[in-house]
Amino acid sequence: MVIESTNKGIQFTLPVNTNIDDLQDFIDWLDFNTIAKKSKVKQSVVDELVSEIKKGSWDKRRSALLNENSN
Repeated sequence: MVIESTNKGIQFTLPVNTNIDDLQDFIDWLDFNTIAKKSKVKQSVVDELVSEIKKGSWDKRRSALLNENSN
């Protein structure tokens, strides 16, 4: 991996065999941290939102699994 600073920004050069999903997770994490540093939201509100998102995600997966098994 090579990291270079240019006049336009910071450039990462990664091996071709880099897992794209892992890279996207890392980029999402960087974006989140950038936004979080500017946020004035209380941690308790963030925790509640995360809980709702996880529940909604489970509900969707559960429905999909139930539909898949009923076929």
